Amino acid sequence: MSVMSELWAKYQKWKAKRNQRTFCYCPECRNELCSDESTTCYDGGSFVTYDCGKCHTESIWDFDTPVPLLLKYIGTKKVQP
Repeated sequence: MSVMSELWAKYQKWKAKRNQRTFCYCPECRNELCSDESTTCYDGGSFVTYDCGKCHTESIWDFDTPVPLLLKYIGTKKVQP
């Protein structure tokens, strides 16, 4: 990837995040869930389930509160070597 295309991609990501008003972070790896393209989101009314794109932790959030409220999460199992 050339330097210009890398800078352009970073600029586009910054531009999208600057208008974003809601931020939810994965409880396991601290990945930002709302703007991550690899994170899957399932809408269930007032509850939203996110499947983290980095560590695949599933978390359930309540958006009927003044701030997003983490209700429950299921972490990934650590593989023993």
